[in-house]
Amino acid sequence: PIPAEGETPAAPSGDPALRALGENDAKLVRLYGTAERRRYDNEEEAAGHMAQVTVPVWKLDKATGIKTTGHLTFTVHEAIVDDMTAIFTEIYMDPEQFPIYEIGGYDWRGDSAKGEHNCGTAVDINAGENYQVYASGAVGAGKYWKPGEDPWSIPENGSVVRIFNAYGYSWGGNAWPTNKDYMHFSYLGV
Repeated sequence: PIPAEGETPAAPSGDPALRALGENDAKLVRLYGTAERRRYDNEEEAAGHMAQVTVPVWKLDKATGIKTTGHLTFTVHEAIVDDMTAIFTEIYMDPEQFPIYEIGGYDWRGDSAKGEHNCGTAVDINAGENYQVYASGAVGAGKYWKPGEDPWSIPENGSVVRIFNAYGYSWGGNAWPTNKDYMHFSYLGV
């Protein structure tokens, strides 16, 4: 549901380790029930721990510049559904009114995939305008990243990055020394 005017979401709370950036034992226990595990062994096991979440977003008509209320539904790990609800509600309520037309979450990418989409602990936002680019300059996904020029490109100093970071989610635009993935937010920093 869309929050009522004046209604604010709950601030990040609970164990501070769950809100720290990067992987730690508390996050692994939250996701897998043990700090000794870092991912699922197969697609069937992973799928059994996923849940859909519907969040409020601002939609933008680029031709008119008019923003309207909308909702998007995506799939994530069941343990972070409340995080996603709170994060996207805060983004929606922020004065920036960052527009979102697409959110990707859980996506089984094969047994050998190292990223967090296999585990449902990563989301991609507006993939076309927030590309993944390797240190070589080769583009892995998306078209470009032009914050300040394209309204769907996520600025490093904007509400989306600030709010995800407050909940312990790393942003691929500054999480790693070489590769950049401007659409990507991940709970364990991968």
